[in-house]
Amino acid sequence: MNTSRTIRTIPGATRSALLGGLLSGLVGALLFATAHAVLIAPIWTRMWSGFPWGALAGVSAGWMMIEVFPTVVTTTPAKAAALGVLLGASLWFLVAPVSVVFAILRAAGTARHELAEVFFAVALAISSGAAFGWYRTRRWRATIAGGLASLMLMLGMAGPVPIERSQRAVHIFLAVLPAAALAGSVLGLVVRWLELRRIPRTDDG
Repeated sequence: MNTSRTIRTIPGATRSALLGGLLSGLVGALLFATAHAVLIAPIWTRMWSGFPWGALAGVSAGWMMIEVFPTVVTTTPAKAAALGVLLGASLWFLVAPVSVVFAILRAAGTARHELAEVFFAVALAISSGAAFGWYRTRRWRATIAGGLASLMLMLGMAGPVPIERSQRAVHIFLAVLPAAALAGSVLGLVVRWLELRRIPRTDDG
């Protein structure tokens, strides 16, 4: 398999989005580790295992960004950052119901079958992101990208957060929202910057 040829067949804007997503995912993982250290306990010695998941979540979010908000590459820096914040916050709201539903099921004593729990969590995360992508664009690429991005964020959070167990768990669950929004703003700005470097403006004067 010719990897270089495969990479070249990916549209330029998509490559910029994937690379920007990689960076923003690492930023998000670092922000999450910081929030965990402040709200629960330091995890600096264990955070390295979270970077790959953060990177995967970021790359998939980058793909979702370019599919759902393609104007991010042509708009102003402020609007690009705002679109990134919107994307990051939207992903959190898309994934949040998974933890809420599981908290209700656990509190009711009905969530007892681990395999069924995993299947349900994955299905709910994918369907919520996919529905968002379809609603925004009516295109299958955006639908698939949305489903993948929401799934990767849920996996990056280590699955449904057990918010019914403690107030600290609720705090860390809520802390993911600003972390995702901030990482999203980084994504929007980096994708725009990479595209400007890839396609430099010409001076007609």
